[in-house]
Order: sequence, then C-alpha cells, then structure tokens
Amino acid sequence: MANPRRRRSERVPCSIPVRWLRRSGVRELRAGDLNAHGMFLRCPEDVKLLPEELMLLEVVLPDRVLTAFGIARFIGKSVNGYGIGLELFVMEDRTRRAWLAYYRSLVAAHKAGALAAAG
Repeated sequence: MANPRRRRSERVPCSIPVRWLRRSGVRELRAGDLNAHGMFLRCPEDVKLLPEELMLLEVVLPDRVLTAFGIARFIGKSVNGYGIGLELFVMEDRTRRAWLAYYRSLVAAHKAGALAAAG
C-alpha cells in the first residue's frame, strides 16, 4: 500500500483491532489506516508471511466483528512503521456492506475534522 495514486479509494487513519487467525494461533494486530478495499496492519518485524499469502481476519468494529479473507500485497517498512498492506479479498455481501458503511463513516469523520481544523 505504498503508492497513493494506485489506490481505488481514499485511505483514512484508524486504530482498530484485527485478529489474524492462523493455524499456529491468533495474532492480535491493529489497523493503522484503511480504505474501501483494504488496510495496513501494524505488526512486529518477525511476522512470517509470504507476499500474496491469503489471511483469515476478524476485524473488530465498535458494533460488530467482521470476518474476511485478505491478501498480503505489501510486507515491510512504510511511513506508518512495519506492517502488512492487504487487500480485502473475500467477504460475504452483508459483511462487505458493513465494512463499506464503517469506511464511509470514517471518511466523513476525517473530512469533518479536517474542515473544523481549517475553519
């Protein structure tokens, strides 16, 4: 998730818990930012993951937990620290609707905060 011009939707900062469900156990991570199609997960540098690896995730929103599969598109150091840039790949329709509603609410809150700061 390094090049903002390649994004299909605006990236917004956040701090939401994400559980990465692995055979070896659950890794508790945090999303540092997200867009309509994915997110950047902050993680320690010792995380073992291959590019394009499929990840089973539980995204913990304020009012529900969403389960989705993501694909690792970037693994490494970015301006937001070390982490995994992932594309949300498979979601049920109702889960995608809930994700997009949450995303839109963050975009609106971010824009309202920017307007208030500028005003």
